[in-house]
Amino acid sequence: MLHLVFKVVPRRVLGRWRKGLVPQAACSRHSHRKQAAISPNQRDAGEPDALTAHVRFWEGATLNRSSRSFMLNLGERARTTHPKSATGCHLEIRLTLADIGDFCRYSFTILSAHLRNLEIAITMRTILCIGLFVGMQMLAFTQDSLPASRTQVGVAHIGGLYSFSKTDYLNEGAETARAIGARCIKVSMSLDIENPSPKLYPFHSQWPSVATLESLADTSYYRNLFARDFDTFILTAFRPGRAAGYWRESFSSEDELAEETCFAALTRHLLHTYAETGKTFIIQNWEGDWALRGSFDPTIKPASAATAAMIRWLAARQRGISLARSEFSSGNARVYHACEVNLVRQAQLEGAPSVTTDVLPHVPVDLASYSAWDTKNSPVHFAEALAFIAKHKRSTEPFGEHGVYVGEFGIPESECSPQQAYDRTAALLAEARRFGCPYAVYWQLYCNEPVVMPPKVNADYKGFWLVRPDGTRSLVCQLLQ
Repeated sequence: MLHLVFKVVPRRVLGRWRKGLVPQAACSRHSHRKQAAISPNQRDAGEPDALTAHVRFWEGATLNRSSRSFMLNLGERARTTHPKSATGCHLEIRLTLADIGDFCRYSFTILSAHLRNLEIAITMRTILCIGLFVGMQMLAFTQDSLPASRTQVGVAHIGGLYSFSKTDYLNEGAETARAIGARCIKVSMSLDIENPSPKLYPFHSQWPSVATLESLADTSYYRNLFARDFDTFILTAFRPGRAAGYWRESFSSEDELAEETCFAALTRHLLHTYAETGKTFIIQNWEGDWALRGSFDPTIKPASAATAAMIRWLAARQRGISLARSEFSSGNARVYHACEVNLVRQAQLEGAPSVTTDVLPHVPVDLASYSAWDTKNSPVHFAEALAFIAKHKRSTEPFGEHGVYVGEFGIPESECSPQQAYDRTAALLAEARRFGCPYAVYWQLYCNEPVVMPPKVNADYKGFWLVRPDGTRSLVCQLLQ
């Protein structure tokens, strides 16, 4: 249980007493009891119209995040009316948080309000803002504020095979995804030799020749993308001029340094360019278990040298991103690094080699992404897979125990009816939310897998889509709204 005491100021005096919103407090943590307490600096005396609010966080919440500040806004919730001579009053509010350490999904109930010896009236016509700021001096760690407040549902837009407008393909898809309701979008931003961005976004685009990932991010296509009203951009990115899985065959110390330098430069660009936008960027690989094997055959056993190389490769990317983050003390943009896994079920049941069991425990990545095709037909198995990944991932801030997100999920309409696709996708999403995944990304916006060549009509595609080739929309779109 977390007890906090801080100032609550009616809107009419907020401008002349803004400092009253910030308590000067001391924090003590008792991890064995899963509770922390903050004692306030008492500033009630002589402050007209000031309220002192006692807020209790329940559900055994812990403070396990660094420099955080967040605003709990009551909006058109309550107005206190009291004599102007009053110097203070007592307002107690109860908030229920599913997990204060990760997100602020909350409900509140006004329990009591007293003005010295007088009862005060609570009506519904005034705005009160409760400002809670827990500073870096109390909960210090590197860079990051609290991540997203709930599971952000997004969609992937990578390598689709059809388009509907003259807009460049990257931004046509982004515009459509945002119109559907996505707050998170997953795209490729890569210069690897197999699937570079110009290959995956060819329609109505004239890609310039660039040599670095930060230069690619600075093209008009990506600048326009990042200017759009998304909260989170998940970027599948690989070092320029190499195959995505080159490290499997050989990974020298020079390669290690090049990876670190490459992703540090990209992170600096993103944090500098988008410093005051509040946007989050997540840089990840793609389906690491296939990359580890160099094959789409799940029965192949990875070489031990490949596993060791993958650990070093991911660690170098993480070091570069962490180094660049440490250089920025201001701004509210965030950049994280994720490792994506995809063969989880067989590791659970058979003890088969996997990125989850053999790589994740050895690399302190910010996040783990689950491309969830091996459990798509069972919400129970899906939930078990999330827990299995979380068990093996090293806990890192700011996500802590909730550092696993769903990087790909869904059901193709070639395998079931549109209604069944919706129902099954909704069931998986419910499990992701229940587990506390910060993101869940549907695969995908426009289908990228034909079953007939050349594909011309809906039936010629496998059915991974929110928007079909004929322009109609899947029922799954409702899950993003």
